[in-house]
Amino acid sequence: MIEGKSNSVRKECFRGTFGETTGFIERVAKKKRASPTGILPEHGRGKGTPQNKKSEDELQTVKNHILSFPTYESHYCRQRTTKKFLPQNLNISKMYELYRHCTASPVSLTIYTKCFHELNVAFRKPKQDTCHTCDLFNMKVTTFIGEEEVTKERDAHHKAAEEEAYSAKRHDKEDAKLDESKGIFVFDLQQCLPTPYLTTSVSFYKRQLWTFNLTIHDLKTNKATCFMWDETVSGRGGNQIASCLYQFISQLPQNIQSVVFYSDCCGGQNRNSFVASMFSYVVQTSDHIEEIHHKFLVSGHTHLECDTDHAIIEKEKKRTGMKINHPNDWYQLVRSCRRRNPFNVFVVEKQHFLDFSSLCKPTGPFQMKKTDTLGNTFLWQKTQWLKYVKETEGIIFVKESLNENIPFKEISLRRRGRNSLPTSLPVVNEGPIPISKEKKKDLLDLLPLIDSAFHDFYKNLPVDNVPASDPDLEEYDADA
Repeated sequence: MIEGKSNSVRKECFRGTFGETTGFIERVAKKKRASPTGILPEHGRGKGTPQNKKSEDELQTVKNHILSFPTYESHYCRQRTTKKFLPQNLNISKMYELYRHCTASPVSLTIYTKCFHELNVAFRKPKQDTCHTCDLFNMKVTTFIGEEEVTKERDAHHKAAEEEAYSAKRHDKEDAKLDESKGIFVFDLQQCLPTPYLTTSVSFYKRQLWTFNLTIHDLKTNKATCFMWDETVSGRGGNQIASCLYQFISQLPQNIQSVVFYSDCCGGQNRNSFVASMFSYVVQTSDHIEEIHHKFLVSGHTHLECDTDHAIIEKEKKRTGMKINHPNDWYQLVRSCRRRNPFNVFVVEKQHFLDFSSLCKPTGPFQMKKTDTLGNTFLWQKTQWLKYVKETEGIIFVKESLNENIPFKEISLRRRGRNSLPTSLPVVNEGPIPISKEKKKDLLDLLPLIDSAFHDFYKNLPVDNVPASDPDLEEYDADA
């Protein structure tokens, strides 16, 4: 209608203007003519119940299935989140496949995923995930145009530190190959090995015993030593790592006088007072070690030769026909998984785990300081290079870089009035470490799938009111 007058338009023009079909226009006109008031009734779309809508009972069944998997709480991030974390060997696709096999009328993967995200659970990110710093730089470059130049400059500095670390490692390796008195090693923990190792679906719903492996790789000989134990023998923290390194150093040939270790920068296991106390202790008590260097690669760029060793073990784990009923079976699998240059396995017993934290107790000779000898604040998180020298007892030389030209700062560990080092150290724990009641129940539920010769081992595992934990999760959060 234009200026109060009705005007006819072509049907094609009208239809094109409103983007409607001829059928739709005819139905509207028919309903308008049939209406006594000339007003169309409200449409009924969206008011009916969809035929494929799932009932609350069906959705609750999905959520119950998700919650049937064992979850773990992180001790390190309780203040940041209340989320529970699922085991690392799971993902939504695998969980959905298990759900489909135990449900007569399964919902779709989309609905299963929606239910998953409604629950307070998550998957732990892999340890070898992308570098957080690099990801942050890339995000800022593409998001904040005004900060682009500053961000790129910081990114270049970060990448320079990464290359500096790998270059230092290459240089140390070549230097050690030319000098028989020098040794160079890298070390890292493998992801926890579940015991028993089962391929049946029921194992995904059960907590299993953890078997641990700390691998130390000799860069001169390309030989690797695996220090292995299970969670009832001891934990997987700083004292345990320090103890394995101590055992390794104690077995080095007499001609080795200078030792270089490279590792990632996980604070809970490598860059801490336990390992520092051990290196300070061993460099003074050894009859042939004159100096020890501990260097850290840049976080997020920590590929070590141990990663290749662990990949070989993981590959053998997946393809082996060997039954893994007991931690000893893991030890045997690691011994046999490489024919050329096989892994040396050192089974760590409780008497091997020494309490290096006792060196820093009030009765001990060491005291961890928060400042260097010049009064500057000392932070473990920023340290890239630690050096221990026999002729300077109780002094740690520290750097925040692997640059040879930057001078060391000095940290004095010496406690006033206590100069002598003990001739022996106490063990971390005298008896077996108890597991949680929930884990013990799950392990007993798995007995029908375990050879009868090993039933007593699982039946006799000690229990206590301790929370079930995932050591891999703790390592990730400590590093994060």
